[in-house]
Amino acid sequence: MAVTAQQVKQLRDITNAGMMDCKKALEAADGNMDEALKILKEKGLADAKKRSDRENNEGGIYIAQASGNVAIAMIACETDFVANNDNFKNACNDLVKKVVSVGSEKIEDFSTDLVTVAQITKENITMKKLRCIKLASDQYASTYIHGNNKIGVVAVYKVSDIAVTSKDLFKEMANNVALHITASAPLYLCQNDVPESDVAEQKALFEKQMEDTDKPKNIIENILNGKISKYKSEVSLLDQKYIKDDKLSVQKYVEATAKTLDCQITISEFVRFNIGE
Repeated sequence: MAVTAQQVKQLRDITNAGMMDCKKALEAADGNMDEALKILKEKGLADAKKRSDRENNEGGIYIAQASGNVAIAMIACETDFVANNDNFKNACNDLVKKVVSVGSEKIEDFSTDLVTVAQITKENITMKKLRCIKLASDQYASTYIHGNNKIGVVAVYKVSDIAVTSKDLFKEMANNVALHITASAPLYLCQNDVPESDVAEQKALFEKQMEDTDKPKNIIENILNGKISKYKSEVSLLDQKYIKDDKLSVQKYVEATAKTLDCQITISEFVRFNIGE
């Protein structure tokens, strides 16, 4: 059966696959659209498997928010050329919107969608990280994408009066905190979240640095405790110096905004993804 250009276009519109792939699939299916879709899917899975051992250190961070969910995903590809391609970006945006709709954090739930992106780009496409946060009725999420999708941030706030989240001052604060997280790269929300293993590793490093000192043992211990305390504050978002006013910590900045708005605001959690990390 002869395949028409209209059929090829229709299949391409559905799948985003290449024109020749669509034509060959339709020819193999004798013009049957459903069978051609099945052939393309099987080909996509086979091709994706062949590419799976290729390095893919490029890509982008994509965020979507809807229906009380906010999702952030790190989607990797092989080349910067594809990472900056509109077809890749559009496909990734569609994928993260699906994550929000489904409300799942299981990357395997979206394996078929990743194969579809791989068919479009002809590269090894994987989702390296994924978070999907279900917001409570008293929570608000601010989001930020930086540097052509290279860094993405989600910050979640608990607010005693959710109505204040529509006010300009609150939105300004939420955006500023997202910018701070982007620039300062905190590892944890607060000092209590810093793992003991991390503290022990840093202490061993500081002890190594002080091996040749002739200071008394009690003085060395005080110095070590000071260094550990400083380290914990530097990697904890709430205790970091606020990037726009280093006289304030991030927590003090949020508290000052809450006082002006006459409500309680706390940062519940944050996510920061950076391509290559």
